[in-house]
Amino acid sequence: MLILATTVAMFASCQGKGNEDENKTPDGPVSEFYEFPLNVQEDGFDAKDNGVSINVSSVRDNNIIFNLVPGSAIKSYRVDVYPKAMLYNLLLNEGCVDGTTAMCEDKIIQLLQNSSSSGSTVFNSTFDDFSEKEFDWANSEYSGATVVPDCEYYVLVLGCYDPDGVNPASLSIASVTTMKKELVGDPQIAIEAETGYRAFIVRYHPNEDCKFFYHWIWSTKEMSEYIDLFGDRMMRDFCRTAVSQAYDATLEENLYVKRTFDTAVDVIRENTAIAVALDANGTPSSEIMRYDFSLMEIPEGDFTPVARIKAGSRISATLAYLDIEMEKNCMSCFYRIYTAENAELVKGLSADEKYAEAYSIASEGWGVANNNFSFNSDLGTLTGSAFKTSNSQVELLPDTEYVVLYVAKNNFGELSELCFSEPFRTKPLVRDNPDACIADVKLELTDISRWGFTYNFTYDFETTACYRFQIVWPFDADDPTTEEDDDFIRPPHYLDDANDRQKWMTFFYDTFQIGPAGPVPIVNMWEAERSNYDGYSMYGYDSGITYVIAYCAEDINGVVGPVKFAQATTTAPNPGPDPVVTIEGLTYNPQTGEIDGRFVANEDAKMIKYFSVTSSDASLYSACALNDLVNTNRRDYETYMTLWESQLIQLGLSSNAESIPFTENVDPKSTAPALIAAVAIGEEDGVDVYSPVAAKIWHKGEFKDLADFRNPEE
Repeated sequence: MLILATTVAMFASCQGKGNEDENKTPDGPVSEFYEFPLNVQEDGFDAKDNGVSINVSSVRDNNIIFNLVPGSAIKSYRVDVYPKAMLYNLLLNEGCVDGTTAMCEDKIIQLLQNSSSSGSTVFNSTFDDFSEKEFDWANSEYSGATVVPDCEYYVLVLGCYDPDGVNPASLSIASVTTMKKELVGDPQIAIEAETGYRAFIVRYHPNEDCKFFYHWIWSTKEMSEYIDLFGDRMMRDFCRTAVSQAYDATLEENLYVKRTFDTAVDVIRENTAIAVALDANGTPSSEIMRYDFSLMEIPEGDFTPVARIKAGSRISATLAYLDIEMEKNCMSCFYRIYTAENAELVKGLSADEKYAEAYSIASEGWGVANNNFSFNSDLGTLTGSAFKTSNSQVELLPDTEYVVLYVAKNNFGELSELCFSEPFRTKPLVRDNPDACIADVKLELTDISRWGFTYNFTYDFETTACYRFQIVWPFDADDPTTEEDDDFIRPPHYLDDANDRQKWMTFFYDTFQIGPAGPVPIVNMWEAERSNYDGYSMYGYDSGITYVIAYCAEDINGVVGPVKFAQATTTAPNPGPDPVVTIEGLTYNPQTGEIDGRFVANEDAKMIKYFSVTSSDASLYSACALNDLVNTNRRDYETYMTLWESQLIQLGLSSNAESIPFTENVDPKSTAPALIAAVAIGEEDGVDVYSPVAAKIWHKGEFKDLADFRNPEE
């Protein structure tokens, strides 16, 4: 069962549980559905000396309050509150159906001892209230599971004989059911699906009474297994506790789910969508909605994808072009470049291991689409044509033999066998003979302003493979930590070391920083384009500063040319009395939950102070009074503007750039307002002056002004 993957660390089995007889019938309600053989007590748990008693004092619709009393033999304990539906899913995944009590409880002990769960906290005599500690669960720092109304939860407590929570003594389990709220109206939600060969879109259609909803989509086989074993109510509770918050049924972006399976091995052909409708108070309907659907069947015929990749004629020391050809049955292909030695190792793998490598390449390798691909779904026939293109690979090792490993994919996500190109070798890199370089790259800096300038590179594509460039002055000149930072890579000095070629070659070709994927060159490298030109405008620089860029070319023969320098001095700041900042280009991506935009200042501004504030930053959120924004009787328009200006000046990020892009993540299901704001700082007679605050509020799927919440005239 794979409804929800739950990682459980493997620890030693519980020894000396001692409280219960293995053959004893577990306490708890009798159900027509399957119940795991756990020793559960309702609304609390009375333990012996080698256990922890659970005393439940309050069960609300959204919280559980209880205290724990360890027995005389208990030196520590671990505790967690788990939705029964989620715990049963874990035990199902762990193969505990028809298992013994000891087997099931061992899995729960492993869960509690897993360092990533709430049970990772060990409570012992270092806590002043260890002898009788109260847990206000929903309001505690230990709470992980969402507490929702009319839902059964298990309070799990692992008592241990040692103060470090390593040696288990016994497991206490108390079953509690949260309070049920009265249902308002008759919330219902219908489900429909559109399907393709390896993709589907599920759409939800709530009625007027349905204000929120939960949903889950998974394999019909596994979903049916869960429901057949545990019932519709348990499925309802699973949907409500598997995610942190219900979806707002009034937001269009929440009402559809699109899923695409990358390759045939991933495809789940029979799927089930489950939905739970909620009223305005978050009370669920008693019934779940279920919709079973199937992906389209692959038509008969030979659709085996075919692609061919080989090295092209354009190869330098660190760059190689690949010629790629795809037949009309190939929708796309994927590849990686291996050293010839490593490619031979892959050739020696078993068939299953080669497929695993092909799958990895198809999932994470470089991809190329067949722009001529077309398929008629009604007729089940290919209607496109073959496609040829070329791709470049950069940052290769000089004088090294490589092989391209590639795999083709058809319209149905099926993969070809793993293919190997003929070997090719990069040219040696010649660093010490710049006069022999036939590439001549020139850099001109234009459009110079207070904020930045434009790079203009010109060259001859036929003779130029690539070129490297980097600002070499100033280099964090205003950062006092630069001198002390062992990780900071200082370039050669453009004046003192101008003729020290070895230093510059080391800087351009051998200087790396360690990134998430391994060593990354610190120097910019651009390959030559057929247009014989590259242009790029860069802003965000300081005003009134001379910037020096060092650059050098690598020709198609692998020879590195002379190191050259270009420089530009940004315009000195000239702040004025009328600074203005605006927010431009605001967009929201419902798939990623990202808000994107840009702060733009005028010429009178010498600096922008800005921030974006969401409920994830509790202190700043409170300082900006965003909790009160939806309460019409608190804080007027002017008070908010004054407050936000104060917080921006004190806590906002600073930039003297003319234009500052920003990205902020928001929870699409959250009803809490999010604030995006900035203030520009100018100057009059040597005294700072501030612009009006520019602000936008993200609320319930819309960008709004403060005037939408507060009357500016009041």
